[in-house]
Amino acid sequence: MIILSRSQLNSLIKGKLPTIALMVLVVLMQFAVSFVLVTSLSGIHYNQIELKKQESDLDKWKEEKDYYTFPYASINLQVSNQEAKAWWNFYNMEVTKDDAIFVRHDLFAGPEESSQDQLFVTPSYLKAQHIKAKEDFSNLKLGEYALLIPKNQMKNRQKLITKYNKSLTETTQNGKKENKMKAKYVEEVPNGEKRFMYNVAYEKMTTQQEISDPIIIVITPQSSGEDTGLSWAGDNDYFFVKGKEQTINRLKKLGLYDKVHYLVNAYGQYEAQTNLVKESLNMAIMSAIITIIVISFFYILLHVLYFTHFRRTIVIKFISGMPNLRIHRPFIFVELGLLLILLPTLTIISNEFLYSLFFVSALWFISLIILLVQMKNFENGQINSLKGE
Repeated sequence: MIILSRSQLNSLIKGKLPTIALMVLVVLMQFAVSFVLVTSLSGIHYNQIELKKQESDLDKWKEEKDYYTFPYASINLQVSNQEAKAWWNFYNMEVTKDDAIFVRHDLFAGPEESSQDQLFVTPSYLKAQHIKAKEDFSNLKLGEYALLIPKNQMKNRQKLITKYNKSLTETTQNGKKENKMKAKYVEEVPNGEKRFMYNVAYEKMTTQQEISDPIIIVITPQSSGEDTGLSWAGDNDYFFVKGKEQTINRLKKLGLYDKVHYLVNAYGQYEAQTNLVKESLNMAIMSAIITIIVISFFYILLHVLYFTHFRRTIVIKFISGMPNLRIHRPFIFVELGLLLILLPTLTIISNEFLYSLFFVSALWFISLIILLVQMKNFENGQINSLKGE
């Protein structure tokens, strides 16, 4: 809110604008809009990188177009024993087929060397991703799992076995009942491999779709046990099936169909996510364009107010033959000082120094251009007045 003095209020009543107060208001509004523009530029940069990555991953998803997933519909996170058993039976039946896979990245934190580089999968994942193994893991018995370790981490073989034995045992506990997990198979896999993550669980992870040289832990519902703390019932975001109608029929037969929202194509789900990034990019671009127009308008208005308020002083100096740069030097210094204040302020708020520097430099350039145009128009107007035109 601008507080006007008595003299300013009298001037306003007489039809004279309080130009100094308006100039201060315009500068404050410029500062506010500047924050929006820097945020928009940062958003454009981020969304461009994200879109490029997602479009690349979308090409990989095209090879997996036949997979479906089914979001869990229950608001209540507590699952009854009967329902948990039904889900276990469903997953147990599905993983025996080559066209249903389970793949999860964030089951628990592994050893420090690999806390972000691990995948928990069913044997069908290995077939789907053409990962060669010496043994057949489809017949894992209760308490057994397989460990596939990249060559460059085989030096930690025993440490990894001990760690995952303990972690999986703790994860599969159910109350006082303990299902001791042991690595039945330990195999070496080549380095330099990127593994597809089938990641559509965006609220739990990033949109990352590949992981380099992860440790792969192969488990099944049979190996983790029916009475387990490993909640297969809550892992629908990580389970992928083929055959929509057949899956619906099996869910209905087990009384689970009303527990899911719907079956959704995983490729279509990721494509929709990619389209959201495109929309975010377009919104950021539109926001940047609009704010640039608004800022340009404010700069033009600021210069108009400046020439209006100091018109008499400028005319006197102009008639006396003073150079234009000397006439407007105080105004130029004030503008430069405001921009120098704006630069660190924008940097602190947006945490984007390069964008802030680019933006402030652009504002300085725009300001000089507008000032030169205004100076030329003012000069031509005064010359015409002196000529009596």
